[in-house]
Amino acid sequence: MIVQLLGEPDETERAITHLVDAGVKITHV
Repeated sequence: MIVQLLGEPDETERAITHLVDAGVKITHV
């Protein structure tokens, strides 16, 4: 749906959370 580079939704969600926390907003990739 958003970012599927890894494969495990847990890792992907964690990566997204880290990016958002850094100030990066991801919507459509």
